[in-house]
Amino acid sequence: MKLTNCLYRQNYRWLFKTMWKFQKSKMNDGFLNKPLYLDKAASDRFISCVIFHLQGIPIVKGSELWKEHLPVFPKWQPSVADDIQFKPLPTIKDHPDYHETPAHEFNTDCQLVEGEKQALILTKSQPLYQLPQSVQRLIGLVDVPDQDELMQRVIMQANRLEPTKDKLPRRHNPDLPIWKFKAEYGIPDYKIAVLTVQNMLKICMSLVGCHPDLLTSRRMFSDIELSTFYHYNSKYGDTDIFIKGNTDAMIYASKRLDPFVGPDVIDQSISFNLPSIYPLSPTIDLKNQHVWKYENLLGYKGLGPFRHPHPHLMFLCYDDLWSSSQHNAKGLMFSFGYACALAKNIYGDDIKQLPQPISTQCVVTNGRSFNFVCFQLNTLDFEESPVKNLVWFDSDNMLFDKIIPKRAMLRHTKYENYSPEVLKKVIAMFINGADIKIDMTAKSADVNRTVSAA
Repeated sequence: MKLTNCLYRQNYRWLFKTMWKFQKSKMNDGFLNKPLYLDKAASDRFISCVIFHLQGIPIVKGSELWKEHLPVFPKWQPSVADDIQFKPLPTIKDHPDYHETPAHEFNTDCQLVEGEKQALILTKSQPLYQLPQSVQRLIGLVDVPDQDELMQRVIMQANRLEPTKDKLPRRHNPDLPIWKFKAEYGIPDYKIAVLTVQNMLKICMSLVGCHPDLLTSRRMFSDIELSTFYHYNSKYGDTDIFIKGNTDAMIYASKRLDPFVGPDVIDQSISFNLPSIYPLSPTIDLKNQHVWKYENLLGYKGLGPFRHPHPHLMFLCYDDLWSSSQHNAKGLMFSFGYACALAKNIYGDDIKQLPQPISTQCVVTNGRSFNFVCFQLNTLDFEESPVKNLVWFDSDNMLFDKIIPKRAMLRHTKYENYSPEVLKKVIAMFINGADIKIDMTAKSADVNRTVSAA
């Protein structure tokens, strides 16, 4: 019979029996049943302690008694300060902005579990779906020559032609759990989104040739810091909430964006009831911070008089696997943050009832899926005012379809079904509020030709 590897393995049951067979002779009844007794010195010490206690004599440790007779010297201070590398590291309590009472902070990494519902409660907003009428009227009215061809080049440049070669996370296909993908190098998803947004804004800025007002009324920046705060007081709790983070791209305007709706629609928001996520608290996903400072930063603090102080359109890029509702919540919180910071810079930190609404626009994208958010700040009073803020959501606008192979390498990815409507919506939000002249005669002629051709 051929011996296999399994027959060479040690039999633990046989080994256990063998050990007991040879070691049991060392154990006898006297060893197992021998009682434990204190030695004579230990018993004498115990009896002495009992006698001293009965006579009222205190027992003092000898190691403590001799310290009372030692001379006291002042603490020695070295004549030369220690090197900085030997100094103890500062703690969080040494920070000048440290507070014993923690505050809640929302940043770009905060994922709201309940998505839109949770953000609506935190911002006291009423949701409306589809873009506002003032933005919908601008879709398709202004275009760039060959804009669809340019946008398709932007897609290919960001997804295929970019020379960046970083190690990508290993893929996992839930339909093929046993399939192991090879390590791949390519363009990270976050960089694809940033490149797509930057080049898309270049297409929008090319409109200045036909509409000179955009040249003086728009300014484009990247990596803009936001820092603001507001007092959140409702039945869920009383706390200060700070909104901090960076936007990947930002369009500033020389004048404020007009309100999306008038007073009639604002008054109708009084009858709207905010959603409930009970038993969860709306601040459950916000981080508790002991280091905070009351400030309102819109990205241009310390730059002197700025000709374009009003946030007009912001872009937030992502490469995570959050749901569409959670991305809408992120866009809503940042839109509210920019509007809140602008309101406090104009009217002061104690403003609650705004004399005039403040509007902002936001786009949340991964380079392929676009979520549009339009926000109108009507009030900062979370206690008494029944008026709600308003927010418009237009979600899951696919710029194109990215067909990733199930087993092949990523270089075989296909890009299909380009949608021109996404770029038209971005252009509409870009030109919203600008003084531009639109040749409606030419537009009506194009519409007539389209209808007659159909």
